[in-house]
Amino acid sequence: MALLKDSVTSLIASQVPLASHTTMKVGGPARHFAVAENREELIALLGWAKERGQPVFILGAGSNVIIADEGFPGLVLLLGRAFRNVTVEEEDRRVVSGAASPMPLLGRAGVERGWGDFVFLCGIPGVIGAGVRMNAGTGGGELSHIFEWAEIITSDGKMKRLSREELTFGYRASSLKEMKGAVVMRVCLRSDEEPLPPAKTLALAREELEKRLLRQPENHRNCGSVFKNPPGLSAGKLIEEAGLKGARVGDAEVSREHANWIVNRGNATGSDIRALIERIQEEVYKASGVNLQREVVLIPEDILDG
Repeated sequence: MALLKDSVTSLIASQVPLASHTTMKVGGPARHFAVAENREELIALLGWAKERGQPVFILGAGSNVIIADEGFPGLVLLLGRAFRNVTVEEEDRRVVSGAASPMPLLGRAGVERGWGDFVFLCGIPGVIGAGVRMNAGTGGGELSHIFEWAEIITSDGKMKRLSREELTFGYRASSLKEMKGAVVMRVCLRSDEEPLPPAKTLALAREELEKRLLRQPENHRNCGSVFKNPPGLSAGKLIEEAGLKGARVGDAEVSREHANWIVNRGNATGSDIRALIERIQEEVYKASGVNLQREVVLIPEDILDG
């Protein structure tokens, strides 16, 4: 049953600060903000925004976004409890999950059963819905390798299930990004490999996490990798070779441990981070002729221009 208009309005708050919802801890307020606890609420909230011409941003774990100091001029949605349900179909080597489940949780579900192609997920922050949209991955694998289907709500409120064959995946990209207004609700992942002894996959997962911890800047807020690796090259190495390790704009700094990370050393603003991103792109191009492409998502521009 559809929610009454008054019920939808009661779910929405105004001018809600967003910085605390991101790993970088920067950004201004959402004009409107709501938590959709189930599918019915999600559909109703999307309809509310569409009626008013409000842009919508689905905020996951906030681990790959930089929100502008001015905030977001529309409706920011978090997906609640019903979107964190996980079902493991062991015989078919499948994990079916709501879009708000953390990727490491799904990785562990597979790893504990000896599914080696799930190991890479254990080291990726963020939620699976956002992960599928960007084809999240590491050197050990990417989501397109284990993706089977995704259930989405389209911009006109229709529910669709899209198979692997119906989507196009690329490096840190999928055709879901081109479906303006579409929201991922559920995802099915499937292992295509013969199971290994769980002790073996658990050991591989520990190695993956240890490698990530070695690369990760200590004790500073960050948003993970800022740039995509150009074909055959390392973005971090290009940034380091341009002499940019430790470069700063305000309290935003290129990490001294891993040059493809920007850290917040105190009170960095969204403007500081954007200015540092632009400086890195300019300096790397001068030094190597390579145009670095962002992996991190800038809000609101990547939503409004997408």
